[in-house]
Amino acid sequence: MVEEIGIRILIPLLVFGWIIVGAYVVSDEALQDVLKRRAQE
Repeated sequence: MVEEIGIRILIPLLVFGWIIVGAYVVSDEALQDVLKRRAQE
């Protein structure tokens, strides 16, 4: 019973964590790209 509850909590946390990491990486790359373009101009 306890393990089942733990899995129900753990999976959404993992998914949420992956979304945050993915969004952070994408936004960071986009920011680096913008900074490079501004530096070139």
